[in-house]
Amino acid sequence: MPIINAMQQKMQIEGTDKKEPLPEDGSIDAGLLLLSMVKPPEGKVWSLYDIATACGTNHERIRWIEKQALKKMRIEMEKRGISPLRNA
Repeated sequence: MPIINAMQQKMQIEGTDKKEPLPEDGSIDAGLLLLSMVKPPEGKVWSLYDIATACGTNHERIRWIEKQALKKMRIEMEKRGISPLRNA
């Protein structure tokens, strides 16, 4: 996965390389951890395709995970009496 190698190199150059090794299996958790430690290039945001590549899955799986997470957040906000944003 070229994007992961590039991010790992960037982290080492910037001195943000963690001493604990990341799992090599391309799991979603490892990919998200890696993305959380590296800023995207100037003027760019991580796309679904970038995230999917780093996580070793496809963009539709990432979209589904995002949808489920937003649903859970809305339910929790409603339980607490907070009005969720409907455009998110």
